[in-house]
Amino acid sequence: MTYVYALDLKGQPIMPINSANARILLKSGRAKVVKKEPFTIQLLYETTDYVQDLTMGIDPGSATAGFAVVEPTKGAVKYSSEVTLRQDVTKNMDERKMY
Repeated sequence: MTYVYALDLKGQPIMPINSANARILLKSGRAKVVKKEPFTIQLLYETTDYVQDLTMGIDPGSATAGFAVVEPTKGAVKYSSEVTLRQDVTKNMDERKMY
């Protein structure tokens, strides 16, 4: 399931919205697109400012670091990503030392 970042009427962040629900809100005119990268919408009606507790997990690896944000009660993954770390720093430092 894909989620869309959302802002309330005042521009404050709220919990991410299911992409299908976001599409319905956009088509009905109850939301507008604020940013395309990352895709964020702003709701055009009053909502509660309820925010759920989330847990972030980080897996620092030697070549790749992984990140995930999970809703603890349901176990639903709200965000996940991988970052490939540079492996050429030592070689570049050695080359620089030579000069």
